Amino acid sequence: MKKKLVSLLSLILVAVMVFPVGVFADGAVTLYFNATTEKGKKTYQIDASAFTGDDAIVKWTSTDESVVTVSDKGLVTAVGEGSAYISGYDAKNDQKINQEFKSISRTLKSIAVDTTSKFEKKYYTGDVFDPTGMVIKATYDNGDVDSISTGYTYTPSGALNTSISEIEIAYKDGNSEKKCKQAIEVTELYVTKVQIINYAKEYVEGDTIKDVRIKVTYNDETTEEKESGFTISNTAALKTTDTSFTATYRGVTSDSVTITVKEKPSETEKPSTGSVISYTIEMTTAPTKKTYKVGDLFDDSGMKVKVYQIKTPVGGGNSMKTDYSSEVSGLTYTTYKIKDTDAGKDYIEFEISFNADGKTETATLKVTGLTIGNAVDESRIAEITAVALKEDKYPECYKFSLSDIAKMKVKFVGESKAVTLDDDEFSDYEYISSEFMALEVYDDEGERKTYSSKRDTIRDDDIITEANGDK
Repeated sequence: MKKKLVSLLSLILVAVMVFPVGVFADGAVTLYFNATTEKGKKTYQIDASAFTGDDAIVKWTSTDESVVTVSDKGLVTAVGEGSAYISGYDAKNDQKINQEFKSISRTLKSIAVDTTSKFEKKYYTGDVFDPTGMVIKATYDNGDVDSISTGYTYTPSGALNTSISEIEIAYKDGNSEKKCKQAIEVTELYVTKVQIINYAKEYVEGDTIKDVRIKVTYNDETTEEKESGFTISNTAALKTTDTSFTATYRGVTSDSVTITVKEKPSETEKPSTGSVISYTIEMTTAPTKKTYKVGDLFDDSGMKVKVYQIKTPVGGGNSMKTDYSSEVSGLTYTTYKIKDTDAGKDYIEFEISFNADGKTETATLKVTGLTIGNAVDESRIAEITAVALKEDKYPECYKFSLSDIAKMKVKFVGESKAVTLDDDEFSDYEYISSEFMALEVYDDEGERKTYSSKRDTIRDDDIITEANGDK
């Protein structure tokens, strides 16, 4: 009798352990079939820890797949309105669990910018609004408040000007779209300082000023270097009385810099005896950096050179070449910017100045073994915006090209500020295809004008989507 009682108790215990019946949560789990998955309201991951045994193999089923579906991993997804049960059954151990799910809809009621989110609110003319870091709070009729970091839109998306004081944000969920506004500050961008940072210092009368590069400082404290687009005070053939010049950009003039203009020697002044002294400079150790693209500055790090003096007898005879490196001082490398004409070559050439025998001399250095690409990688371009056209209006069926743009801005990936280009600077950016452009133009009164050449034509008041035409 005792043995039978023990067996009966064991059977009851096994039944309790092996055949549990329960739920995943108290009451029905509510999901929203019209919610976005990323907000965690449309799906529910079932916790299958109630199943015992490492060898449990659970099969999940839904009593109504038009309401909720379930994956073989236990992920429940709401797909339509109604109520249904999800069952998990482990046939190997004969274990089963049921849970009710209700699938209903929710409606977006309002949106607002999260005041705790951090993003840029101050801009300069020509900049574009940057939403990085901006979070939108979306409030629903059921009380849900979701944080939205992507999926919203905003206007204006093009170049900003001082007449713009707010950005309008729109977010759509299902059939409901709501909007809100965010105040921004746009300040006029202007030049505060111009400096001449590079130029040829010595000339012979009749030459013209060359190799000028300036550094421009703006009121937002950003700077850029320019080799064109500015004017210099002396563009005529130089005379020996010329001693200085200035550069002007956007109405701001630099301090004057000093130049030396020597008399041009006549043929009769050449010596009839002795030797003519000249110099050459040769690279003996290649620079560390050997790969460039158009627009890069040459990096002379690691490069070594030797200076040679050449004595050529007047009247003919063999020249004598001597290593003069130990006799020279003040070796100065000219900062060299890779040009369009350098693309595809394996070398560059530029002048180096130095002091030899009490005089300032120059020689041309040829740097070989380089790889020079055509231009800036287009994948670095984040946005290109035409901010001024040469005409106020264009006739219907007019074929658009870059030559119609008076000014544009180019913004590169990873850079917070855009580069402003005047029409005479476009040659440095020939890789830019007009198909990347959005034309958003503002007149002097701040009125927004838009143009489109989507059909190889340009028409007043078209919405900008893309632009075709010549590069």
